[in-house]
Amino acid sequence: MMLMFVVMLTAYGPSAYPVEDLAGIDALAFNQKGELLVLDGRDHAVYIFNPDTTLKRRFGAKGQGPGEFQNPTSMVVLDDGRVVIADPSARRLLFFDSAGEHAHSIPMPDHAVGDIFHAPGNRFLLTRSSPTFTHLRIGEEQGKRFALMTAEGTTVKTFGASREHENPLLAAYLNHGYPVWLGDTLYFFARIENALWVYHDDKEEARPYKAAFRPRTPDATMISKETTDGNTNISMQLDYDAVCSAAVPWGGDRMLLMRAVGPADEEDSLIYQLAVMKSDGHAETVLPDRFEGTRALVVAPDNQHALVAHDGEESWVLKKVALPRR
Repeated sequence: MMLMFVVMLTAYGPSAYPVEDLAGIDALAFNQKGELLVLDGRDHAVYIFNPDTTLKRRFGAKGQGPGEFQNPTSMVVLDDGRVVIADPSARRLLFFDSAGEHAHSIPMPDHAVGDIFHAPGNRFLLTRSSPTFTHLRIGEEQGKRFALMTAEGTTVKTFGASREHENPLLAAYLNHGYPVWLGDTLYFFARIENALWVYHDDKEEARPYKAAFRPRTPDATMISKETTDGNTNISMQLDYDAVCSAAVPWGGDRMLLMRAVGPADEEDSLIYQLAVMKSDGHAETVLPDRFEGTRALVVAPDNQHALVAHDGEESWVLKKVALPRR
């Protein structure tokens, strides 16, 4: 089951890169050459921009063949320049060389595919569910929250106890979030709970972190309705507040968190601000810029700016944000 939201947004201003014609921005990453890679999941494509912001090339297409996507949601640029794309709908991972040529794909029929995130040592982290695309199989166990993968797609280990709930859809949502590595410690910001999970030396603990507002306790309701032909339709209604939408490491000992300013309005619009977070969960600085529709951000190669995807009324914008001096 997939929940879809239509959000009307306001224009934001000039974009740092020419992304105005993109259908969406689901992931951002810089490679070792300083080129920016942008994943547009709606258009089933990855765009590579030169350091001077001009478009270099595009790769990917809709389909089920080699190098094609059904519903790509996330992207990682490995330390060696290769690109990995997660396609939850197809339950597979796709691997490309640094030029965007398809190398191989790994089907994962026995493991739920969520989003992927960069991990130390030329590896990546795979989650079991994605906020962009929730693949729900009734009766399927949640399993561990993370799988740590090598650059070749081999599982190193699985870890992290999954959040459980009697409602399977809410159980999936409770495991949505945004992991960030600082050294050998993994921090995981829950998406719909005010919780920061910390994983270190095979131990895990949950801490509250400084949210901008007090979110509702997530809840779910099963609704049954009799049809005119005597059948019964069953639907699930979720009640929750999204607390954050993206997170990345910064400066070796800080994290940038795209934090919701408050609950969604009547039109389901959410406004976000970029917060500099310490490892203890405290917000060191909250930047004044405000964004809507944000699902992706990345720290620029100069380590002094961040690029934030903002969904404007007429087009997408990549806003270049100056980070605090340290």
